[in-house]
Amino acid sequence: MDLRQAFFYCEDKGKDFDKTLVYLFGVMKQLNLNTKVMTGLLMAGLVLFIYSLFGRIVHIDDAWIGEQVYWLNEIGVIRNVLMKHFSDNHISLLSYHKAFVYSGLYAVQLFGFSVWVLKSVSLFYLLLFLAIFYYYLVVSRQLVNRKQFGWVALILIIQPHIFEYSFVFRPEVMLMCTGFLVYVFLEKYLQNRNNKWQYVVVAALFAGFGILVHLNGLIFISAGVLLLFWNRKFLAIFIFLPISLAFLYLYFSHLENYADFQLWINSMMSYNTGKNETSGLFSLLSSMFTALLNEHQRYFHSPKEIAFTILIVSSLVVAFKNARKDYPALLVFGLGLILSLGLAAQTKTVKYAIPLIPYAAILVILAAKTLWNNPVSVSSSHQKDWRPKLLMISFLLFLAVSLLYNGLLSNEKFSVKQNQELSDQFVTTVKSQTRVLAPMTFIFDEITVYKEVVGLMSFNERAKTEKRISHLGFFEVADEEDIDYIFLSEDYVGKFKLQELIDEGNNANYRMLGRARGLTVFENKKHEPREN
Repeated sequence: MDLRQAFFYCEDKGKDFDKTLVYLFGVMKQLNLNTKVMTGLLMAGLVLFIYSLFGRIVHIDDAWIGEQVYWLNEIGVIRNVLMKHFSDNHISLLSYHKAFVYSGLYAVQLFGFSVWVLKSVSLFYLLLFLAIFYYYLVVSRQLVNRKQFGWVALILIIQPHIFEYSFVFRPEVMLMCTGFLVYVFLEKYLQNRNNKWQYVVVAALFAGFGILVHLNGLIFISAGVLLLFWNRKFLAIFIFLPISLAFLYLYFSHLENYADFQLWINSMMSYNTGKNETSGLFSLLSSMFTALLNEHQRYFHSPKEIAFTILIVSSLVVAFKNARKDYPALLVFGLGLILSLGLAAQTKTVKYAIPLIPYAAILVILAAKTLWNNPVSVSSSHQKDWRPKLLMISFLLFLAVSLLYNGLLSNEKFSVKQNQELSDQFVTTVKSQTRVLAPMTFIFDEITVYKEVVGLMSFNERAKTEKRISHLGFFEVADEEDIDYIFLSEDYVGKFKLQELIDEGNNANYRMLGRARGLTVFENKKHEPREN
């Protein structure tokens, strides 16, 4: 019995199976698996996602970008006191994700400043993306039906990076949303025999807007140009490119002169190199070439990236012929995004690749559909089709690794009471007149009660160029900058080479008060010692 026959047999028995996945379920039978196992695993992923939203651990970017929203709402200026004395970010921030920060501002104005409000901004954009993805897959291209889209959405949510960053205050999910619209409208333009230019214009508007979401949005402009060039739509390029690049003016509109622009460049470089200087053209081209050669590091960074990459490669092997025939724009646009990200992105951080996930998802769907539309017997010994097993095993590997990582993340919880209790336990000075040096996440919700909360990360970034900020110099610089209390996490004890000093009790102008919640707390000796 082949799988097409098996499907109708099961349907006659009153069982409801999804037509897209039934062929893969047949292969699962060969692997001693069944549909209930698959359904259970996927539903477990959904339950994990919902569970993880309650008290989800705070990401460092929730604080880093969230503080920008706080000051914009409070004083109308975007700045980062957390990164004080690093590129003068505590005065005014030259580089920030404009559209995303303002999205956070509107959310805060409606619901108040809290980590949960900020996190929910990305969750909103995930839901918006799923609506757009539904329109594309179900309504526009009719690649899947409504029920099948439910499976697609569920698998997308389980993907570890979507799982994590859809509830982190970072712009990647928003960029995924706007960037996918660029592809949708360019594909519509290429499919339309009348060459309706409004599709190009709308695609250009979304591509340009992506720059305001994140500067990495430039990859959608380059991928769009590559797609139009590949299809010999040269006039369309002259429409698409100027409109999209015009948004650079809006991105840089807060810079008043060339000196500010130079400071912006230096600021961008210092985040990743610690060097406040620019390089020559040859050095820039050389670094871009090297970055492209090392781009594999982004997709093989850890088991969760490796498992997803294996699934994508397996899907490409299975579906390449059909994709080249029916979805050529997907292959060209996707390749353009990968190359552009490799050339333009400053680091190999995996989160920058999140906007590429929708195109990988379409490829996986095409692979599943390819197997369903070309069924072979799973019991026939003379027909050896290795593709179903390849796709199924890679999918199960992806699913298992994803559930493991998602489960670990779901169990890490946070409450603002943690920071409140630390403050109440150790701080005796008037908090509104007190400066503290602490982990970035300490701002929730202590930013409203202290004079300043400076992030330990600012000292770490400054240490790249200020060699003094290490060992005893760490405490000396903190004293010179009027830090009243230090909440020192274990990872920074090693980074600043402080363990020996702490063991000896040699903390310059600070006395150690105690340890709590993985933090060692120090008080500046200029304050009277507390009574026992």
